[in-house]
Amino acid sequence: MRMTNSNVDTGQQDMVIEGYAILFNSMSDDLGGFKEIVSPDALDGVDVSDVKCLINHDFNYVIGRTQAETLELTVDEKGLYFKCHLPNTSYARDIYENIKAGNVNQCSFFYTLPNDESARTWSNEDGEYVQ
Repeated sequence: MRMTNSNVDTGQQDMVIEGYAILFNSMSDDLGGFKEIVSPDALDGVDVSDVKCLINHDFNYVIGRTQAETLELTVDEKGLYFKCHLPNTSYARDIYENIKAGNVNQCSFFYTLPNDESARTWSNEDGEYVQ
């Protein structure tokens, strides 16, 4: 998902990034032969008490965590908004500088779906598979 409306707060000493990790009712980029649209009710009942903000989905590079109160998540009508207070580590400084420079302007999220197939819907929109 795009880090739409992302922001790098350069006015403070702390490194802070924020934006939307999920945009509801918005077509994603190609995810390997399909695209997805996230429903506004997709996060209903989801436990976000221990969510980690990672670089490239790599658990070796945690840059924020809800349990540590360094990652704040808010669901609104637009999507899932995040605000992450980065630690003073080399990899966090690197990603912060790359975001600030505009080299990185997107983010993605990882999720699992229930085994119940009714939770998944597929359609074909303009020749593209959409989940």
